[in-house]
Amino acid sequence: MPQPTTAGEGPGLSAEEERALHELQEALMVIKQAAKRLRPPMPPDVGENAIPILGVVKRLQPTRVSTLAAELGLAVSTVSRKLEPLVQRGWLDVSPDPDDQRAHQLSLTRRGTSVLYAQRRRQMTRYAELLDEETRSQFPDMAEFFTRVARALHDAAEQTQQHEATKGSTTVTAR
Repeated sequence: MPQPTTAGEGPGLSAEEERALHELQEALMVIKQAAKRLRPPMPPDVGENAIPILGVVKRLQPTRVSTLAAELGLAVSTVSRKLEPLVQRGWLDVSPDPDDQRAHQLSLTRRGTSVLYAQRRRQMTRYAELLDEETRSQFPDMAEFFTRVARALHDAAEQTQQHEATKGSTTVTAR
């Protein structure tokens, strides 16, 4: 586990806040790894990559392939290949982007939403079976907390990306 920095060396947090943030980061990594191992099996017609893609499209829709790729941390060409079977199965709708007719937007269809929610229900059932009643009773508070953290970090990432794009496109002309 990373050791907290000494006072004055950290990112403007108290020692207690910094310790708690390290513990939170560690817990999130463990949760992510355990959730992956405990994930219920996918139905045969649902590929391993389908659910993460459907989930991100649901959150961002309508969205461009390039935005989806950036969100997933994958190359556009990789995401395009993974999208084709999902479109063919009728889980995603592809339509022209009204702002740029050369580009396309993705949205979940009703069938895609059903597939996504069915897998999420299987996951929720699995977690409910594994966690005690006291932990389950804290889900609403945890959901509110993590949603707030996720929004704040997502917004910060968007602002950073926009700032970097603006900084990268600025050129200085020599006189």
